[in-house]
Amino acid sequence: MAEKISGYPVNKAKADIHNKDLLDVSNTPDSGSTYNESQKLESGVLKEWILDDAPKPIQGSVNATGTTYTVSSAEAYKLIYRDNAAANTTTIPNHATDAIPILSQIVIQRKGAGSSEIIFQEVSAGVPQTVTGVKNGNDEYLIELVGGGVILLKTGVNEWSIMGNLTL
Repeated sequence: MAEKISGYPVNKAKADIHNKDLLDVSNTPDSGSTYNESQKLESGVLKEWILDDAPKPIQGSVNATGTTYTVSSAEAYKLIYRDNAAANTTTIPNHATDAIPILSQIVIQRKGAGSSEIIFQEVSAGVPQTVTGVKNGNDEYLIELVGGGVILLKTGVNEWSIMGNLTL
């Protein structure tokens, strides 16, 4: 029987719909692949489990000191410090501009005294990205306090969730 990590099969495997016991591991790809339940078994048919999209921990930081900053796919899974005494904006590009991977997390923390606004680049003229979060009365996503922060989670192509210390 194949090795398991945290109850999930390692390598390409098929699972029994009811008890998820391994049935067949004869068709294995590269060793080291991991799987979980993110891809469900459908309609009583055995389906391969593949999980290369597991959430990752924050992997470094960027100190963005200017008044404008545009996030790129290189900042996926990073903490971005917004450190400026003047008002500053952080732009989240649309998928066509920079294809930040879906399920990526980006953390932004306000360090400087200047207000920090998060702006989502339009998909096309007049067509906004879909953002789930709370805007303030001026239709803005502002990090409320020095030391406060937000987490951005890309949930789909041109779709984001924003949560954290936002000004209402």
